[in-house]
Amino acid sequence: MADLSGNNLPARKATATARPLMKYLPVPHRPYLAFDGVDDVLTTTAPDMGSNCTIVRSFAGGVSIQTGQTIAAGSWNQTLSNFGAMVIDRALTAAETANITAFMSQLSGNDDEYNLQYGADPANELLDVYHSSGHPKRPIIVMVHGGGWRNGDKNLSNVVLNKFQHWLPKGFTCVSVNYNLAVGTSPIDQAHSVAKALAYVQSHAKAWGCNPKNIVWMGHSAGAHLSNLAQSDASIRRAHGVKPWLGSLLLDSAAYNVYAIMSVAHLPLYDEPWGADPQVWIDGSPTYRLSGRLPPTMCIVSITGGPHGESDSENTDEWIAAANAYGTRTTRRDTALGHGELNNLLGTTPAVGDTVTDATYTADVDAWLATIGL
Repeated sequence: MADLSGNNLPARKATATARPLMKYLPVPHRPYLAFDGVDDVLTTTAPDMGSNCTIVRSFAGGVSIQTGQTIAAGSWNQTLSNFGAMVIDRALTAAETANITAFMSQLSGNDDEYNLQYGADPANELLDVYHSSGHPKRPIIVMVHGGGWRNGDKNLSNVVLNKFQHWLPKGFTCVSVNYNLAVGTSPIDQAHSVAKALAYVQSHAKAWGCNPKNIVWMGHSAGAHLSNLAQSDASIRRAHGVKPWLGSLLLDSAAYNVYAIMSVAHLPLYDEPWGADPQVWIDGSPTYRLSGRLPPTMCIVSITGGPHGESDSENTDEWIAAANAYGTRTTRRDTALGHGELNNLLGTTPAVGDTVTDATYTADVDAWLATIGL
């Protein structure tokens, strides 16, 4: 257990069989230390902190605050399952107690919210909010999952786990979005849902303690296409009252020019969602719908060829050129990670794939976030 106080006193256990296990809550994917209640223990060397100490632990469902505790110099043991612990060498004020309780509740996910309805469709237009605090600019990441417009879910570990476990401790509130995947649903309608989700987040950001302007719009694969279509098509944004946001992070989608893809040999997964009408292909292409300057946008591109072959690179470059012509600040970042790997491994350091390593992938995304003010 890392010591975040700056005193360099982490809690450890030399005997592997007597260490707690790192586990995750099944829905929010929050990590916690699970002690077996028999011999599991983590030990740190504590200074003499006196007899008026406060110990705070975060558990699923609540926060425990023990006052008037004595911590003498020597070994101090952790033996209880928890999401994190805090030791203060004095009593707390009422305001400090409230603030620490709120922080520890967020650490454990006790304040997270699931299946919030952001649109008229109660079965599909739903999102989850993973609350966090501590970042001075109170940012939000909004994640739109992929899956070929017909598969995927906001709860999948490859959608949220590594990303949110990376950014939640940095103080980012993280949101994961669902949309209608039923056969017959137009991707253009799905893009409207994604825009509605962003507008919902913007309208609720202040109530969550966040800055509605400091939002990063993120999507992978089909989710990257939908996010890009919703941002590129001003009529979609206007229809749902989307206000300015800070930046967009698009993870490996070739479908920025659907017309070009459908006009040649392509993956069968495109056929049912996109049909046979060329006008629908044009209306669903971010490159064709782009009509003005957008917030800074980073495009991640797998150079393995991805599921769409060369169109990944070519269609991304075509959209970037069009966006640049309107003054959008764009960044293309290539990776040897595969189409699925670059989604699943974002947030790991280093990002290690099945066959390749891209050790600076997450760091480069963080560096890009810094360039847009986060």
